[in-house]
Amino acid sequence: MKKTGLAVLCALLLIPALALAAFGKIDTVQSHILIAPCDEQQSPVGYWEIKNIDTVALELQTAQVDWKHKGGLFGKDELLGSDIYISMYPSMLKPGETGYLQSFRGSVLLDDASAIDTNELNIVWQTAYGDSMQLPVTAATTSQGEFLNGAYATTVIEVTVQNPTDDTLFDYYAVAGAYDAEGKLLFCANSARNDVGIPGGGQVTLRIIVEPEILEAIGGPEKIVKIQGLGYKAL
Repeated sequence: MKKTGLAVLCALLLIPALALAAFGKIDTVQSHILIAPCDEQQSPVGYWEIKNIDTVALELQTAQVDWKHKGGLFGKDELLGSDIYISMYPSMLKPGETGYLQSFRGSVLLDDASAIDTNELNIVWQTAYGDSMQLPVTAATTSQGEFLNGAYATTVIEVTVQNPTDDTLFDYYAVAGAYDAEGKLLFCANSARNDVGIPGGGQVTLRIIVEPEILEAIGGPEKIVKIQGLGYKAL
């Protein structure tokens, strides 16, 4: 594990080790824990970039992250809260494929989330028996978007995915990892599932709206320097 410094409204915490089941070799490429505002409280939000280094396709069975404070009694970590609302994008990883895990803002609310200085992520994997298809990404960029007749403005990530088949493709979506100038993961976000068909060989651009609270927690949209986009067909 490694430590990183605290920033305004943003805490980079210890990178957690994944506690794996008897099978399921997943490498944690890097992680980022934000402390984001949520109503009048604060909420820890976790993002993990992962890679399947196993020989079989894997999907998430159960997951839990424990948010802890080192200053507990008798030198033990004090449990401040646990979060079981963790999603994986894509929902299945074939050997060698990269994806993301994300816990969600507001799942755990604390009066002072800055007290969190350790975290432990426990994962149970299961062999995936379905099939998936990662789609080629031809572009991944950010822009400023306005919604509700200009009343709501935030950063938008646009990921252009291509249909590599000869048939019309349905049920696809995209996930984007945002990185800073040093290549460190800031957060990830995913688009809605889309049922508008992409003709064979064609492409479509998907928009992903970034929560303003997440932008505030990373220190502003100017922190985003690189976008890594992934497109995939839903199982």
